[in-house]
Amino acid sequence: QEIDLQQGHREQSVGRCTAHEWVLALEDTTDLNYQDHPSKTGIGQLGGMYDCKGISIHSALLVSPQGEPLGVLGQHIWAPSSSGRQKRARDYSIEEKESYKWLLLLKQIEENFPSSERTVIIVADREADFYEHLEVIQWFAMY
Repeated sequence: QEIDLQQGHREQSVGRCTAHEWVLALEDTTDLNYQDHPSKTGIGQLGGMYDCKGISIHSALLVSPQGEPLGVLGQHIWAPSSSGRQKRARDYSIEEKESYKWLLLLKQIEENFPSSERTVIIVADREADFYEHLEVIQWFAMY
């Protein structure tokens, strides 16, 4: 049986949003560098100039229109692989790509904020600018 350790926090965060007509969902990825901890296992390669060891965490922080933090809607945590691709990038399905993290948090928004309740404005950096993500966002905007 799969356990969702974030469920309780997510419910409290969404509950705090009820006082607002709209909220911001601020998304970004943080890399945790464990290069100086050689005994750690289950971590990946972060890439970059030194290709150091670590994990990545993509989070969505809910914020009120006044800038008050309301809580974390969700986090996707993984051990990245910066090398060793067997195929060209276009030959991988979206679920196999690191960019899938953006779609996972969109799913959290869809599940926790029915479109008739309130508006969720997603704030993301340029990394979120890819077809599958924009396609889902466009669908949200229509309903």
